Amino acid sequence: MDTNSTTRTLMIEDSEIVILAQQLLLKRYGFDIDVARTGYAGIEKANQNSYELVIVDLGLPDIDGISVAKTIQHAGKNTNTPIIAITAQHDSKKAEDCLSAGVLRVYRKPLVLETCQQIKEFVYLEASDAYM
Repeated sequence: MDTNSTTRTLMIEDSEIVILAQQLLLKRYGFDIDVARTGYAGIEKANQNSYELVIVDLGLPDIDGISVAKTIQHAGKNTNTPIIAITAQHDSKKAEDCLSAGVLRVYRKPLVLETCQQIKEFVYLEASDAYM
């Protein structure tokens, strides 16, 4: 994967303000964002479409983000797709739970430019590892 290429990404987030802000930032780094506003809608989209990255909010109203990540990893078209989590209430226990569930990174909201660059580099490295 070229670091300048577009990264097809599923963002599962319920806050409209966060969606708009994150889309603006992530698009600057070449992310092509498909949005699901609930956990169950995200699972459905992940079952129907292939993505290079899934970004899931941990505090969704219908199902928690860790359960969403586990479900996506075990069924559908994205079982090998890297999943990262975003959260407003970041703590070490939550981060440990995410990592044990197969979520590869946890970031605190709101995302900033530096974080978006880190995510892009992470996706690039993940894709490179997949081809080795």
